[in-house]
Amino acid sequence: MIWMRLEANVQDIGPIIGISGMILTEKGSIHANAYSRKEDFSTYEPVFRSIATSVTPAPELVYKPKWSDSLPVAARSFNWGKVAGKAITGAIIGGIIALIAGFIRKNKN
Repeated sequence: MIWMRLEANVQDIGPIIGISGMILTEKGSIHANAYSRKEDFSTYEPVFRSIATSVTPAPELVYKPKWSDSLPVAARSFNWGKVAGKAITGAIIGGIIALIAGFIRKNKN
């Protein structure tokens, strides 16, 4: 659960405080948001947190940790599947070129 807290001044209402509980899923995130007037927030905050922590994603949406989660943010932004695919393609092309070059050298001798 990722928690965010915000404060705002709403016209005709006054100062408010809100919290947002975010649950990461395999397809995005689920947000549980709750707000109250600033003077009432301490009364309602335990209820807001209880509601947010009671949210349970469907089993197929539950986030499954990946090996890349421990990498720095810059490294996680790469699509490693695509990078690996391009590396394999490059290796195949390089191998073909090496075979052709070897065949040409052999025929020259």
